[in-house]
Amino acid sequence: MDIIEKLEYLKTQEDPEVFYEVLGTSDLLVSNYGDFIKSRPADADEELKRLPNAGFKLACAFMTMLLREDYFSGGMFTVRRGKGQVAAVLDRMIAAYKEKNSKEE
Repeated sequence: MDIIEKLEYLKTQEDPEVFYEVLGTSDLLVSNYGDFIKSRPADADEELKRLPNAGFKLACAFMTMLLREDYFSGGMFTVRRGKGQVAAVLDRMIAAYKEKNSKEE
């Protein structure tokens, strides 16, 4: 599976552990995601306002942020998934990945 297929696959998944597995093995988790976050402490709702203009790395950092938020506040990933925020980040990751690769050609 290529990156786009993996991200599309994640749209069908609900378990954060599946996200960790797929993103981790694809090197798409951003261990220094805090470097990309402007709010202190991290405010996911505020940060996600920047999503429409996010590049690929920033979109990956946002997904990592949502997964880490769930780790510290169990169940938030499910809540954000229900609000469409997880899908929005995945969509931006896909679009930004395609943009990045079209510029490299």
